[in-house]
Amino acid sequence: MADFSITKRIARLPCGGCRSNCSNDCVKCSLCNNWYHRKCQQISADEIKIWKKFELGYVCVSCRTLDGIEFDYLMGMRRLKNAADMKVLAKLKTAVTRETLFKIEFKPVSDKDVVFPPVRFDEVIGDPIITAGNGNCLFNAVSLLLYGDESKSVQLRYHICLRMVRDSTSYMNHPHRKRIQCLSPSYEATCIDCATIGGFSSAWTILALCDIFRRPVRILYPSVNVVNNFAYTSLNTTFEPSSVVPAGHSTINIFWYAQGQLPKQGS
Repeated sequence: MADFSITKRIARLPCGGCRSNCSNDCVKCSLCNNWYHRKCQQISADEIKIWKKFELGYVCVSCRTLDGIEFDYLMGMRRLKNAADMKVLAKLKTAVTRETLFKIEFKPVSDKDVVFPPVRFDEVIGDPIITAGNGNCLFNAVSLLLYGDESKSVQLRYHICLRMVRDSTSYMNHPHRKRIQCLSPSYEATCIDCATIGGFSSAWTILALCDIFRRPVRILYPSVNVVNNFAYTSLNTTFEPSSVVPAGHSTINIFWYAQGQLPKQGS
């Protein structure tokens, strides 16, 4: 729980921001153990009431950013993983609630800023753009497609994890949930995997991806064992976001394939 108690000893400690004494209305960072004035951390009077009741400790601006400005997504993922390691969705929900209090905004990229133009499945596929197959392939591929490299992979995983956990009730009541459940791990297991860098994705993850980018995601998936089996016909589909797709947000096309088995023209 966030520590807001002020004692005479604490009152003599300097604020980690302005360096003047922390006499009242201060909060202690659970990572660096420094005390800060509420205003030095830009915490509103209403927000500090929330932190006082919150079971997880506060994380100061210095500990959650790289330079005091840019959010440290890798550290954010580590905090989520610590909760995910308990293998209980309720614990992960608590961690996600804390991350949400940091108000890290995600801004979807529009088509005019996309690095690689959309590719139709019926076009001839030349040399493929290869992404690392390290458990992060979905995030690597989308980062590469929309931003030009894989550097946004961790950032995308972070925001998708927050979306999946925060809106879990909505996704678990999705109109196609029964079909998805036949092809994917449980929703809880997928959320826990998403909270771990290298954790594998599923159809649940793709649904959340659609929603944070507000774009349809079309999947081309190779046949497994036999052509036109259940997985093949179910996964070769277009996933739609839950909200209206804005103008300038075209479909994200993703090819899943084994190396050396690229789909051919017309497939």
